[in-house]
Amino acid sequence: MMKNTLIFCRTALLTAFIGTIGFGAFAAPIDDETAASVVAKSDDEATESPEDDASKSSTKTSVKREKAPTTVTGRVLVKLNKPIVLTREPANFESIFEPERDPKDAQPGGAPAGKGANVRRASELVGREIADFRVRAGNGKYMLEDEFGEIRIIPQSNVASVEPAPDASVEELRKRYEERLLDEFGEGFQVKKTEHFIFVSDASEGYVDWCGRLFESLEEGFRLYARRNGIELTDRGEPLIVVVFARQAEFIRYASVETGAPDKLAAYYNMQTNRVALYDLSNVEGVEGVGVSSPSRRRRSTLVETREILSRPNAAFNVATVVHEATHQIAFNRGVFLRTGPIALWAAEGLSLVFETPNGHATQGGWGFRGTFPKNERMINLFRAKIDSVEDPFRTIVAQENFYQNLEASYAASWALFYYLYKKNPSALAKYMRHIASKNPCTVYSPQDRLKDFEEFFGDDWEKTTAAVKRYVKRL
Repeated sequence: MMKNTLIFCRTALLTAFIGTIGFGAFAAPIDDETAASVVAKSDDEATESPEDDASKSSTKTSVKREKAPTTVTGRVLVKLNKPIVLTREPANFESIFEPERDPKDAQPGGAPAGKGANVRRASELVGREIADFRVRAGNGKYMLEDEFGEIRIIPQSNVASVEPAPDASVEELRKRYEERLLDEFGEGFQVKKTEHFIFVSDASEGYVDWCGRLFESLEEGFRLYARRNGIELTDRGEPLIVVVFARQAEFIRYASVETGAPDKLAAYYNMQTNRVALYDLSNVEGVEGVGVSSPSRRRRSTLVETREILSRPNAAFNVATVVHEATHQIAFNRGVFLRTGPIALWAAEGLSLVFETPNGHATQGGWGFRGTFPKNERMINLFRAKIDSVEDPFRTIVAQENFYQNLEASYAASWALFYYLYKKNPSALAKYMRHIASKNPCTVYSPQDRLKDFEEFFGDDWEKTTAAVKRYVKRL
């Protein structure tokens, strides 16, 4: 596993988070009247049907189409003393606290040859300030989310000045995104723009069209989920970038800059670049997981053909992969989780795991969200097979001290805890996630603080919590 690379990814075996962030910060006030225990009922609740849950609304809920922003505001212009190379090499966010290195000690960087590897330099950057750790001693750092969504950590010695930047229209910014992506990926790639996303791809038009419809459907479903559960979303106006390769080989070359073992990935979300990357999953041979690209099928799939291929039962895992990673991207860009701050990893993975569950809408490969989540049979089976091997499983994943030592069990426990809370106490779950998202970026979020936050909303009787969740999953 690679730590601090800020990658959410999905292997052929399960969903895996390859990165971690050591952040945390101030605690927002908690409304004591809404803080609730995970286990609010007595042991007699074992007779209750698992379908009798608090997540079901008594009234029909629809998605309110709020007006999208037309102007991007609140940006700064950072002028540099010397140009920097804009690479995709993983950055350790914790390095913002470390002294500036001597330039002669810097390691050579840059992406390897291949698509998405064009070297670009910048003498100034426009974007949103994340954190300013410049100090009088002159060895601090400045963290910026640039206008294309990528996070930059700039040594203080290279910051000439920071000043307000003019507002930009969303339409103007979209045009710059398009120019930037076409320049970055080069010949053979085209850009497709939807309401909330920009796809840069050399895959078939049919597959990219299918992806566009799926991602927009997921965006709409996510808004419905948020509205039904009291989660306030943000929309700053910037489009989200999705990179779609026609062939697995090019995807591997692109992903190798950012991840380990890219040949085992079908897709991933990178919090540093803020992109989802994947390849044409209708253009593979095999039953489940990652297959081998079939050159004879390249560029021949229409939307109808793509839908037919990805609506087959053996394609469910691949579709779940795309949905899972897209959920990460949406959640981290709509204010549910912080890209540069404290993260409840179990909740981030649990949310994507419940969203990925197919519910029978064949036109989108078996996926669609209409107000509630169905059971995830794959995770149920994994939970039942793995959970007894972990002592105090839910306290362990919330503390996040040994999340990677038993990855399958950690993800099974994350899904089970999130699904249980979503069904039994969705209001408290929403407030808990909002509480964590309100913390400051770039500060330490210790295991003790993670446990304290969880217990303040759901109680500290971990033995009772474990018994209740196990009992609930057993009855599914």
